[in-house]
Amino acid sequence: MKPALLFICFALFRVLLPAAAEQSTKTVVLPDLICPRYVNVDHQRFYIVESRKRVTGYSVDDFKKNLEINARKGKGPGEYVNVPMVVPYGEHIIIKTTNKIAYYSRQGKYLHEKRLKRIGVIEPLGDGYLFWYFAYSKEERSFFTVIEIQDSNQQRLKKIYKYKAPKMNYIVSGGSRRGRFDLLRENLSTVVCNNHIYIADPSRGFFITVIDHKGRVIGEISKNYPKTKITTEDRKRLIEKAMYINGYTKQTWKRMRQANDLHCPEFFPAFEKITVSDDRIYVKTYKSRDGKREFIILDLNGKEIKRVYLEDADMWAIRDSTYYFISFSEDKDEWSLNRSGI
Repeated sequence: MKPALLFICFALFRVLLPAAAEQSTKTVVLPDLICPRYVNVDHQRFYIVESRKRVTGYSVDDFKKNLEINARKGKGPGEYVNVPMVVPYGEHIIIKTTNKIAYYSRQGKYLHEKRLKRIGVIEPLGDGYLFWYFAYSKEERSFFTVIEIQDSNQQRLKKIYKYKAPKMNYIVSGGSRRGRFDLLRENLSTVVCNNHIYIADPSRGFFITVIDHKGRVIGEISKNYPKTKITTEDRKRLIEKAMYINGYTKQTWKRMRQANDLHCPEFFPAFEKITVSDDRIYVKTYKSRDGKREFIILDLNGKEIKRVYLEDADMWAIRDSTYYFISFSEDKDEWSLNRSGI
């Protein structure tokens, strides 16, 4: 290549690279968003579920709203007792709670629903489901999270995982017996992607089990990851998060504290949550820097690709190597939808 042409190509690359990076970053204010509780994303939309059970969808290109499902509180068709979760799945949008799974068209039209045969969390898996629930073992005198594969009629095909659950909160409002409130608990992080199941177990440290749709273990991923000590500032953020999730005001939180013992561990678990997208495993850890959190990115065999720090957010999702999250400005009293390239 001639020197002049090489210089022109290099200059063009230098111009286009910042432009591409700038294009991948976007923020829009969502003025009508009230108390969001859950988010998800696919290749076309970013989904938000509010505590009032409204589900909205926004184009991942320009963030314009193009979906709105106003679910009602109740037990009938298209009604939900608890705040649901949304899962885009093929030609459907699935809205689910711990007692039902409902199917909608991509345009938001209600189609049909199934009642769960027991209380638990259900996730589409091939022609059937992945289902996990709490169970008590009299022999071991402990509660466990049990994960099983079900057919399309919710009949068990195979139990695939059993996890000893941490001590449950026992919150009291008064009396001689004090209750217990845990600011942080170790929980499984389970993801279904491309008919594979990824189970991250914090009780085993940095450990992920990969299982196929028939329940066969096809891989295990482990890393030596140092523990992160919980600081005073971390504890403050954990309290703020607990107040938001449980709907406490400053007054009701104070009353709860008077009757219950607050428990906080000395160290964070190895990770907070995992997600799987575009042949990558993203592991969000508790390590922070300048208001951002560490994400360890692995290939599907567990080989580390890189580590990045992304904006710390409680509600986030990843698709097409892009990080989507919502954030709240206390000064402006408004929520924003954001994205940035990874």
